[in-house]
Amino acid sequence: MILVEGVDKHFGGREVLSGLHFSLKSGEVVGFIGANGAGKTTTLRILSGFLNADRGTVKIAGHDIIRERQAACALIGYMPEGAPLYDDMRVSEYLRFRAKLKGVARRSVAEQVARVVEDLELKDYYRTLNSRLSKGYRQRVALADALIADPKVLILDEPTSGLDPLQRRAFRELLRKSSDRRCVLFSSHVLPELEAVVSRFLVLNGGTLVADGDLASLREIASLDETATSEEVFTSLMETEPPCES
Repeated sequence: MILVEGVDKHFGGREVLSGLHFSLKSGEVVGFIGANGAGKTTTLRILSGFLNADRGTVKIAGHDIIRERQAACALIGYMPEGAPLYDDMRVSEYLRFRAKLKGVARRSVAEQVARVVEDLELKDYYRTLNSRLSKGYRQRVALADALIADPKVLILDEPTSGLDPLQRRAFRELLRKSSDRRCVLFSSHVLPELEAVVSRFLVLNGGTLVADGDLASLREIASLDETATSEEVFTSLMETEPPCES
């Protein structure tokens, strides 16, 4: 569903991503881990079509993100960090507007809005201004936006940033409900949260992918035994010097 081959990215002469290779299949929920500045957000923006890679290929369900951008982006639901919303719109107005913007057929807009409102438990806030929503409900609306066109690929960048523990748990349940029939790439610094919902991890260090697998596989890559916690595993991998290009 997602194929990344040899992706490089530079900003102002500084290498941000180097030779990224990975793929995701439909039905997978994959965690994206890395320290601040590792290149996670840049990667997610490239996958979502908001940035172009300097070199390499990104395909979404076989569609090249550069040559077939419209077809590729039509399959993606992207929730960026910070959940930007139009505060002067009501939840109902905002979701209808976003559905139309994403190309949902006019006859299907009401049905799609009703679906995400039901799935994300937004009925009681349907006519509420976005500006009056709590942080947790702003995140729900942002996820509803990402899901409104029923995408095959869901890309989430720090979706639970700023939420309290109860809100995080509710968000995980919402993510489980929405992860069938699609692949999900989920970036977060909260390791227990990722462990609760993902089956596989991608670990980015210095713009390079240094590990790809489940937690048991990552322990082996980090040369740690089975008693090592996820925090110990990821700390070890993120402190390792990224490999040099030969």
